[in-house]
Amino acid sequence: MITGKLAVTHDEIDTVKKAMKLYGAPHALCMVGFWDKNICVGGTYLHIEYPNELVMEFYTHCPTIIQAIGYSFNEFLKLKNVLNAKIKNDNYKSLKIARMLGFKKLYSINGETAVQLYKENWRYSKRYSLT
Repeated sequence: MITGKLAVTHDEIDTVKKAMKLYGAPHALCMVGFWDKNICVGGTYLHIEYPNELVMEFYTHCPTIIQAIGYSFNEFLKLKNVLNAKIKNDNYKSLKIARMLGFKKLYSINGETAVQLYKENWRYSKRYSLT
């Protein structure tokens, strides 16, 4: 079972950054790691610079990742009212996951699609409600 855990200490932050091979950031407003037992399989964070865009990267096919994503969104929505992200147009898997989670498309420009999630749009609210 995949669980989400807020990365607070320097060791936890470094572990999550190492698990996010492509998009691990040196500085983040808030970071959550996705853990399968004692192994970090990815994570998500909000950029420290405004508009604090969401970045997510994980390496698992386990369906319980949704529960960990919901946990991370709960943590982020304590800081921001809405979650924004940009996805490259040729990243079909991420675009599909964003739609599946409830992100709404705002616009496409320069090969990227901007998406946005409000708490009310979360598609898994019956199983994993966002508080």
